[in-house]
Amino acid sequence: MLKARYTCVLLDKNESKLRETAKELESVGKCYEYVIDITDIKALDKFCDWLGEQSLSVDTLINNVGYSNG
Repeated sequence: MLKARYTCVLLDKNESKLRETAKELESVGKCYEYVIDITDIKALDKFCDWLGEQSLSVDTLINNVGYSNG
């Protein structure tokens, strides 16, 4: 998708892994990084506000989250 000139927003609760992934992709295209725990509803609201502040919109969502409640 980056090669197709999409702007990518990477989300992760692990800041060091997030930065590592972004660094790997930066040579391919534009990536934003956002540290977040997606199980936190208030944090998701803040993320949506941040998207607006950055003048970004979501055209495609790829959800690759592993979550276990047990």
